[in-house]
Amino acid sequence: MTILIIDDSPANLSLLQAILELKGYNVVSTTCASQALKLAQEHKPELIISDMYMPGELNGLQVLCQIRQDASLRDIPVVITTAGPTETIYQDLLDAGVDELVRLPVLPQTWWEVVANYTALPAHSSHAS
Repeated sequence: MTILIIDDSPANLSLLQAILELKGYNVVSTTCASQALKLAQEHKPELIISDMYMPGELNGLQVLCQIRQDASLRDIPVVITTAGPTETIYQDLLDAGVDELVRLPVLPQTWWEVVANYTALPAHSSHAS
């Protein structure tokens, strides 16, 4: 069970990766949004989690649009995270096909619940929920 995480903050990325690995998920991550599509094509994750606001050439909405335009990736659920304002972006994300918008910060239990909505707990996980 593979999850791709895209976040420009190494601290946020490491924290979420650790939270998900506690439950036995395999996590592929990048701080570079422009690498997201390549990693998704290479690893075919069951879920993609992307930060909304990232410096550089792509933001979370643009990453989402690229994923939805790729026939081999378009059915993968995408969760967008943000600590910023959501009022101005929410409709754009819905129109682009986002599966869920998660307002940060959240507790580990909340992350496990969000991920469980889109994936099954890895069979090899021996951790109690």
